[in-house]
Amino acid sequence: AAPDEDAAALAENGWVIHTISFSAQADKSLMTNLAALGGGVHYHAPNGNALVQAFRDIALSLPGTLIN
Repeated sequence: AAPDEDAAALAENGWVIHTISFSAQADKSLMTNLAALGGGVHYHAPNGNALVQAFRDIALSLPGTLIN
């Protein structure tokens, strides 16, 4: 199946999809669309600090308690 079909099917079953892209060549539009279909957020992380922040943001959006 196409990525958008997979994302929609997962979302229909209650999964939230967040996406992270790394390189300038990444298809950020596709990643943004997949995250939107899955009720999540797309993060572009061009460096390590941005990647850590993306994972932190995702973790803080999850239900439950985050322990350092």
